[in-house]
This record gives sequence, C-alpha cells and structure tokens, in this order.
Amino acid sequence: MKVKSRTQSRQNRHRRLRRKIQGTADRPRMALMVSGTSIYVQFIDDDNDATLASVSSTKATGGKSVASATALGKKAVEAAGKAGISKVVIDRGGHKFHGRIKAVVDEIVKAGLSAGEVSEPAKPEADAEGKGDKKGKSEKKAEAGKKEDK
Repeated sequence: MKVKSRTQSRQNRHRRLRRKIQGTADRPRMALMVSGTSIYVQFIDDDNDATLASVSSTKATGGKSVASATALGKKAVEAAGKAGISKVVIDRGGHKFHGRIKAVVDEIVKAGLSAGEVSEPAKPEADAEGKGDKKGKSEKKAEAGKKEDK
C-alpha cells in the first residue's frame, strides 16, 4: 500500500467532512483555510454558491501565530455581523481542531456566534415491520445468544 502524504490525508479528511457539511443562507459554512503563512475565513452559502463574507490574516492581523488567529476570529465576527450572520457550520478543511483553527473558532463562539462542526443528515426511521433496523453480524449473534440463554 502506498504511503500517503500529509496533504493527501488532509484532503481525504476534507472530502469526507464536506459530504456531511452544507452551508445555507440561514446557516452558512465557515470555511477555514490555513496556509504556511496565512489563515483565511470565508462564510459560504452553498445553496446559492455565494461567499457572504471573508477575512484573511494577511489583511487583518498579518501573521500565522495563535495570537494572530485569535485576532482574525474577532475580525471574522465583525464581518459576519455586517453580513447578518448569526449561525455557522464550521468547515475546518480537514485540519485537526487545535492550534490556530481552535483559536479562530473559540473567538467566534466567545463572541456569541452559534457554531456547529457537522450537521448530520436525518436518519430514516424504522418502518412498522422493522426493515429499517440494520444490525451487524456481531450484534445479531449477541442477540441470538441472549435468546438461547433464556
């Protein structure tokens, strides 16, 4: 098996994350992009393919440290307020939730912006016959073992 680079692994994580995250006009996606020198934040409405607001550390704070990420979070809250955004879904871009990413998100949450990382799609309810109830082999064997014990 071929060893993947850090970039390829991050891109795969981002693809998996994007399957679950969808930004709307009411709750846009807050996309965080971290480069070697800067941090970028965009508020995106995926339904209309529109960027509602954006901020970057190149303009706002001029750095890549955690302190500049905190300052960028404050600028992002101001930009979101001007755009009329009060709720967001966080798209961390496949990065771990620590360091600069965590600093930006913590500042946004501290300022009162409602943030959630993943909006799960609704799961279908089981029908009357129980066809919607899917169990793995190990769960079925465990249930069968319990019935035999009685």
